Amino acid sequence: MFKFFRTIRQKLIQDNRVTKYFMYFIGEIILVVIGILIALQINNWNLHRIDRVAEKKLLQNILQDLQMDTEVFDINIQNNSFHIAVLDTMLHEVCFNPGGYSVMDFIRHNALYSYYGSFLATKGSYVESLSSGRLSLILSDSLRRSILDYYEVQLQSLGADMITNRDMDNLRAEWNDIVSHSMEYAMVLDVQTNFPQWNIPEICSSPRYRKLLTQKLGLVRVQIEHWERVKAINLALIQFIEQELAATER
Repeated sequence: MFKFFRTIRQKLIQDNRVTKYFMYFIGEIILVVIGILIALQINNWNLHRIDRVAEKKLLQNILQDLQMDTEVFDINIQNNSFHIAVLDTMLHEVCFNPGGYSVMDFIRHNALYSYYGSFLATKGSYVESLSSGRLSLILSDSLRRSILDYYEVQLQSLGADMITNRDMDNLRAEWNDIVSHSMEYAMVLDVQTNFPQWNIPEICSSPRYRKLLTQKLGLVRVQIEHWERVKAINLALIQFIEQELAATER
């Protein structure tokens, strides 16, 4: 094409037709500019397409992490609900049937006292996207803000688990001080001792022991409330991401 225009340009100069020569010259410039703009547009379109593919993959990865969090919430809430039922049973026996509390039931129930759950989020995809700057690939401002809120605010609020765990460590140490100096406790650990047998009615009547049961019951209930609150936000964010991914398929 450029050889064609060069031939015309040379002919116009030879024929001394300067005005037409300038018109062809300007036409060549316009064609070059149009070609550059088209090339830039194609390049921008390719970059946009690459970014959208990366955005989709990022959202899919974050979605998988969120779904894993949902499973952990469900397991923890289920476990804590079971322990609430056990603690309710223990308090009922302690208050209304201390003399009839069998040794085997007492051992079985108290063996669960030391258990305490904590929530560990799966956030590898979020952390990687934040450190690499890829989080900015998410076009939706509201979705990006929701993701940031979940990881930086809502999950941070579960840092209360750490405080509760500290309280539980204190309760566990005090509970061990009450029940561990016994032949039955040593037998559970498969250790032979000459420790005295449990006096279950005496333990049950101890204000200190009752306090430990009620305090743990309160801690477990509060923990479930925190988990259920953040789980609701987790499910809403999952739905938001699924809607965004569905929109990219249209």
